[in-house]
Amino acid sequence: DSNLKDPNMRSIKFRSADPGLEAAEVELRLDRKFDDVVDEDDREKFEELFLADVAKALGVPAHLIQIQEIREGSIIVKFKILPPMDMDDDHPMPAITDAPAPPMQLARRLEQMMTEDRSPLREG
Repeated sequence: DSNLKDPNMRSIKFRSADPGLEAAEVELRLDRKFDDVVDEDDREKFEELFLADVAKALGVPAHLIQIQEIREGSIIVKFKILPPMDMDDDHPMPAITDAPAPPMQLARRLEQMMTEDRSPLREG
């Protein structure tokens, strides 16, 4: 399991060149052993669950979340939250009323969720 329910999520960083249009780059540090994701099968399962948990917490389709890197330092996951205009033909643009918030706004929501014990992020 990606363990986003773990109360020991330690930090989050994010940035974007254009807060309204560009992907937000996010780095999330989980207080877990890196050895838990060294094995290829464990890493694939972790990535799958991580994407599902983050997407569910933000209320966006999972294809708008892209893991860029997982590295040691506990477990540090660097990922992007993509704007809906990055969707391809397999993922058509939703109706305007269904469009997710801009990526930086979603990154800020994640930051807020980290401070809440019963947030959607922690409930997975």
